[in-house]
Amino acid sequence: MSKTPMPPAKSPAKQRPAKSPAKARSASPKPVKSPATSKAAATPKSAKAASEPVAPLPVTQAQPPAAAPVAPPPKAAPAKPTATATKPKSSNAGMISVIVGVVTAIVVGALAYGYTKMAAPPEPIGWVSSKSFDGTTLKMKGASSAMLIFMDRLPECELCGALKAELSDAGFLAAVDGWKKTNLLKVGKVKCWKNQELCRELGVSGDDETATGFPHILHFKGGEKVGNIDARTAADLEKWVVEKQQKEEL
Repeated sequence: MSKTPMPPAKSPAKQRPAKSPAKARSASPKPVKSPATSKAAATPKSAKAASEPVAPLPVTQAQPPAAAPVAPPPKAAPAKPTATATKPKSSNAGMISVIVGVVTAIVVGALAYGYTKMAAPPEPIGWVSSKSFDGTTLKMKGASSAMLIFMDRLPECELCGALKAELSDAGFLAAVDGWKKTNLLKVGKVKCWKNQELCRELGVSGDDETATGFPHILHFKGGEKVGNIDARTAADLEKWVVEKQQKEEL
């Protein structure tokens, strides 16, 4: 076998010669800046301003704090009135206006009706038929006393025409209305040409010699015939009522 030749050995690296002591000392570290040097470096750019001495601050003696002025007590604010009514919401404004309109219309209507009643003339005297009687007894409601005026056709009874005009007088009708409202006396008229049987039974008309004729006025009390009223005018009728009131016979 042939031997492989070994590679030649490397020569040792050349060592650098050591520095001499003098040269080593020359490579000393950089000097550290002293505080004075650093302060000088921090000074302002102007050397003149840095060289001027700083004036000491004036020393002032501490003075005691002044007493705070006492403020006068605040005046009491006047009490504001408490609002009792709240402002209605916009959603209720329409309903409130409708209610106010309805109430106003009712009040105005009532006042107009009352004024009409006051200004209107009193109602005329009403007519009474045989239906208001039970035989010869008058069916009474309200007042216990009544006055019935029996009339005939005007062409056949001249006195009936004159009395009819007086019974339509506003003053007499106002008196009749007052008697009715106080339940003192009710006044009515009877058409004997339509209620002939009733007028004969009451003795106003007919073939009997005692028939009084027309016009004739009867007084009823408690529904029963009391007697005749001797009067032919409205003034006489008012006088008769006043006399009966004084005697307390109505």
